[in-house]
Amino acid sequence: LEPSPTVRCYQVSTLRDLVNDCSGALFSDGRSIDSVLKLIHADESPDVRTLCIELIKVAALTGVQAILFEFLAPTIAVVRDRLERDASRDVQLALAELMEALAECAAVLNGSKFFRSVVDDGVARLLVNARHRDGDAFVATLRATRQLALLCPPNLQLGLSVVTHFQSLSTLLKTCLDLHATHESTPTLTFARVELGIALAVILLQNPACRKH
Repeated sequence: LEPSPTVRCYQVSTLRDLVNDCSGALFSDGRSIDSVLKLIHADESPDVRTLCIELIKVAALTGVQAILFEFLAPTIAVVRDRLERDASRDVQLALAELMEALAECAAVLNGSKFFRSVVDDGVARLLVNARHRDGDAFVATLRATRQLALLCPPNLQLGLSVVTHFQSLSTLLKTCLDLHATHESTPTLTFARVELGIALAVILLQNPACRKH
């Protein structure tokens, strides 16, 4: 492994730019995906971790979804680990954008296995309880939560898994109160209010049990 984090950043950044045009060649087998996931999990540089997450997101949006979904379990495991443990705002932003992209791909591919993993592994709850409560990372986690709630098959009860989890429900309600209480009107706060409102509306409309709770 290249010892310099700066050089590793350049390497991954180059791959991210190349993946737009040759994703099939770069991810023709599982070894490349496995290597990228290992870097996300263990690289000491937050910039490298962020770029690796962005690399997978771009790959997902440029035609290698089938290969990525073969590595669904390790991908979800890495996402869950980083959402829980990574303090980097850029990493958290990239993770939220990755989950949004994977949700859209799974909806197109009828990937119920992906949504089942998101529910069973508590990824949606981790997004709701994201450590950064302001800025672009905050809006991205709300947007990812909204997309997951919107696209997840209702029978998997993603919304119910959130509202019946005390900490997640408390966080949602506190976020509503905090966003309503502030009189600031910045683009970030506006987007946050919109995304949270849509996410809550979808969760409450999809399942009567959520409303009763």
